[in-house]
Amino acid sequence: MRVLRNGDRVAPDFRALFEAIQAPCLAFSVPDLTVRAVNAAFLGVYAMPEEEVLGRGLSKLFGAAHEVGPSQLAGRLSAAIDRVLASRTPDVISIEIGHPFRALGTAAAGSAEARQWTATTAPVAADDGSVAFVVQTFADITPVTRAHQELAGRGEVYARALALLQQELGTDRTELDFLATEMTLRKRATEAAMAAATAARDDAQRTSQLKTRFLGMISHELRTPLTALCLQVERMQRNSLDLDYRHQESLERIAFSASRLREMIETLLEYARIEAGHVVVNEARFDLGNSVQSTVDHHRDEAEQRGLELRCSAPGAPALVYTDRRLVELVLSNLIDNAIKFTTGGRVDVTLGRSSDGAHRVAVTDSGPGIPEEQQKRIFEPFEQLDSRSPRQRQGGIGLGLALVRDIAGALGGHIELVSRPREGSTFTFVLSPGARDGSAPASESGKD
Repeated sequence: MRVLRNGDRVAPDFRALFEAIQAPCLAFSVPDLTVRAVNAAFLGVYAMPEEEVLGRGLSKLFGAAHEVGPSQLAGRLSAAIDRVLASRTPDVISIEIGHPFRALGTAAAGSAEARQWTATTAPVAADDGSVAFVVQTFADITPVTRAHQELAGRGEVYARALALLQQELGTDRTELDFLATEMTLRKRATEAAMAAATAARDDAQRTSQLKTRFLGMISHELRTPLTALCLQVERMQRNSLDLDYRHQESLERIAFSASRLREMIETLLEYARIEAGHVVVNEARFDLGNSVQSTVDHHRDEAEQRGLELRCSAPGAPALVYTDRRLVELVLSNLIDNAIKFTTGGRVDVTLGRSSDGAHRVAVTDSGPGIPEEQQKRIFEPFEQLDSRSPRQRQGGIGLGLALVRDIAGALGGHIELVSRPREGSTFTFVLSPGARDGSAPASESGKD
């Protein structure tokens, strides 16, 4: 390149141009890659005389004083030079440097504050086209990086971040391109994470649907032969007078096991219907007290067989509600059955009351072993069993009763409360909120079934 000076073409003073660059610069000769030129800006931030910089390689120049370590910083700068020599195109990397680099204009060299920089490596070609020198230019982008981080934390849109970065950088396109690339990478990473989360959610939904279909199919297929078995057992019990004591006892055990198995299958079917969203709430007005009493009476024989006292307490006045009677009694039956099954001695109390906000409360209290606090949430999850050392665990079951109770109560606009302490028993309370319409429902709907 030639320039005009007083009408004559003369070669430009490249050293003067190099020295005039405001950013810290180093020039390395090829192939020995030692420093052949350094500008005043570099000496200003590095705080070393020129004679101690010239002739050094990267590993000696960036010594052990750097917090990031000489091998890490020198290695990254050396790798950038290798890429430039291979591609003969500029290369830009970001680096974090503490001592001895500092921001221009600070009071003392060797500030321990780590700052963000970019290192731009560019080739300088000789007349024959080969690379004669490699120039590395350093730019302190700490203010820009901090501004970018603040914007990202506040959730600013990309256009506003880009405008602010342009204001901070002015015409320095190198740093701006670097930050734009970084934001693009983060956006892609976010989109990839969201896509992965969506795929995981879809897989979980498909798995849940398959599980629900499987439970429904198995339960339905088991129900028919089990119904036939129960009918045969009932017929045999009616004609069991001719059997001796041992055979009658065996027949009673078979009938009890068949009954328990039928309850498990019905529970599986009900749970599958809830999971599939096929539960229909058939609302009608009825006396909740009558439902509580009839459900207790249904379980009285079972309680007596286990040597338990089953008591029921309800106010004399009708407790009218407007909801699905079958589902309410299914919740109560599961809670009472659960209390009887896990109580080896003592009693089970069923109490109907009403809270100050008008909600109906049916509390089922047992004198069983109680439930440790850390396990109280688990027992409402499907197929969850307590610790094998717990007395409640030894009773067996499929682990769906309380999950079914919780979901049905929610479908009815209510919820289940649990208060329990080890060795002091448990109280499960079915709360039917006033939102589930009570006796105020119109009389024309009370006969709905």
